Amino acid sequence: MVIIYLITERTDNTPKNTLQFNMNKILLSFIASISLFMSCNNEPTKNDIIRKNAEELIKNSMHDPASYEFVSIEVIDSATYKNNINQRKNLFSKRLASGYRSLSFDLENNRIDDMNKTLLEIKKDSLILVGIDSIENSMKDKVNDVISYTYLFKIRGKNEMGVKILSEYYIQTNAENNEIINLVDDEKKLYLTPFNFPGYEELIKLDPNKTN
Repeated sequence: MVIIYLITERTDNTPKNTLQFNMNKILLSFIASISLFMSCNNEPTKNDIIRKNAEELIKNSMHDPASYEFVSIEVIDSATYKNNINQRKNLFSKRLASGYRSLSFDLENNRIDDMNKTLLEIKKDSLILVGIDSIENSMKDKVNDVISYTYLFKIRGKNEMGVKILSEYYIQTNAENNEIINLVDDEKKLYLTPFNFPGYEELIKLDPNKTN
């Protein structure tokens, strides 16, 4: 009501043509603002995109796709480069400890060939751990970037007996483009490291025989 009043009110001294021009200008601005607001509201959210993609995948494997009923979707976890770096560090630290135990056994039993092989494995794992530390330091604050989200996705649908049941799925996505990279019905099947950190693939290809 206030907007309409401001548009229509004029004094006796205001030229009619000027008033009409100003009214049209204000009205067009108002309509443009409303249109922009409505278009922004119609933009699909991240959850909308993931829900749509998940529904397509799940319906293809359902006994009765027509019975599909969406229940909910929520983020339950996220992964950063730091999470992946720590997981890899833990993995190679365990490998290194196992290597030293094997080396001790080889020495005690005079297994020269096995000992040489174990020494190479120890050298490679040590180089990889040093390399991971170097990569982590070079990434600086980027190590805290989120690279993947995990969602709990709940639906209802009819099983083979025709009974409508509640089902839960776990979805892992690429945080950059919302692409689904893993969709499972068992939490144990989730990826521990959805994506490798920059430089990791090159690092594990190191040949310990070609390093000092």
